[in-house]
Amino acid sequence: MGPERPFGHMEFDELFEDEPQSGRNKILQAVYKITKNEGYGSVSIQLVADVAGLSKATVYHHFEDKDALMLSFYECVLDKMGERIGQVQISDPIDRLHGMIDRMVLGRLSDEMSNRTGDELPNDTDIGPGDPLRTFMEIRVQAIHEEAYRDRISTIDQAFRDVFTRAIEDGMEQDRIREIDAERTADVLYTMLLGGLLRRTTTDDTDLEAIRKEAYELVDQSVID
Repeated sequence: MGPERPFGHMEFDELFEDEPQSGRNKILQAVYKITKNEGYGSVSIQLVADVAGLSKATVYHHFEDKDALMLSFYECVLDKMGERIGQVQISDPIDRLHGMIDRMVLGRLSDEMSNRTGDELPNDTDIGPGDPLRTFMEIRVQAIHEEAYRDRISTIDQAFRDVFTRAIEDGMEQDRIREIDAERTADVLYTMLLGGLLRRTTTDDTDLEAIRKEAYELVDQSVID
């Protein structure tokens, strides 16, 4: 089995490992399909029921209303994201950091990374409408008004920061990165990348390449030649 892609690349059919059998999982899978193709605003109980091949009564049996359904859906997606984040297995810590930067800022591996890593990181990670990172940004917007989302956002934020921290610590242990405050650097890097992700998913005129290079510089300034 090859290395996991940075932050994973989860298509609709991979939300559950197998075809969902329970009514609840069929409903969550239907929500994912709708948000992938049409976005959060298109989700309705009736459409979810139609896509899942179930009755509205069955949907209401599992979820009190749309808000309860969406919170459960977001928790499911965030759990899957957390699992994938913990499975990043790129051996070189600098490549690991660069790959994660590319994934968040560009939505794919840069040509620079592809040329350097070759087959280790296949360049097939373009982010589509249903990618969890896009869904993650939708969740953040909901958290502005919904307290229930904030704890989950904080948990996944910490998971992202931990991945960056571990990569930096690995670099220091391998004498690839000089001694720095790994947690603080990871926090600054993640904050920078969140801004890049926000701009990539909400605007069309952002200079993503400039953001990527600045994030690379933040990492590379601590690399031991």
